Amino acid sequence: FFFNIPDKLFFLGQAAGMEIDVEYCCGGGAYLYHYADSTTALGKLFRTKLALKDYDYVVLQDNGNATYEDSKPALDVLVPLIEQTGAEVFLYKRYSSNSDASQRPASAYRHEQNYTKLASTFGIEKVAPVADAFLICTEKYPSINLYHTDNSHHNATAAYLVACVFAITYLDMDITNNTYTAGLDATTVKALKECAKIACEQGYNYNK
Repeated sequence: FFFNIPDKLFFLGQAAGMEIDVEYCCGGGAYLYHYADSTTALGKLFRTKLALKDYDYVVLQDNGNATYEDSKPALDVLVPLIEQTGAEVFLYKRYSSNSDASQRPASAYRHEQNYTKLASTFGIEKVAPVADAFLICTEKYPSINLYHTDNSHHNATAAYLVACVFAITYLDMDITNNTYTAGLDATTVKALKECAKIACEQGYNYNK
C-alpha cells in the first residue's frame, strides 16, 4: 500500500472506462498468518472488511521473508474464508525487497517458486508477476530506479509499475494507450508499461 498502489490501480481503471472500487487491508511488516488468526488486530479487521462489502476479488501477498511453509497454513484459513463470501482469490507475487541489488534475482526467484506453488496448491488462476516486472525493468532500463531511499521498499515510480501489472493480470486491461500517468514523464511511463506487459505475457527468465 506504500505510494498508493490501490489508488493507482483505480485511476488506471477509471482512465480505461472501468468502474471499479479498490480497498486495502494492510499492515506494515505483517505476515498472512496475522490475517488468518481471528484473534489479532489484523485478523479482526480483515474479517470486518470482508463482511462489509461483496468483493469480487481479494488479493493476497505475504511478507517478503515468508516461505511456502509460512504462507500455506495461512491460505488454508484465508482462501475458504474469502471464497465463502463469493469472492475470488488472486495472488500478488511480490518483488524482491533485498537491499543488496546483486541478491535480488535470487530473492525474486524464491518468490516465483513460493507463489507458483501456492497458486497450484489452491487452484488460484491469477498471479500478478510483479517480481518479474521489477527484474525486467532493472535490466532493460537500469536508469529507472524502483526502490525507495531504504533500498528495500518500492518507490512512487515502482508503484505505477505494480499497478500496471495488476491492471493487466487482474482486469485483463490493455494499458498501451491508457492516459493515466501518476505524474510520471512520458518516457518513463512508456518503459514501465512495456516492462509490465513483458512480465505478464512472457515472464522473467529465471534460469538464464
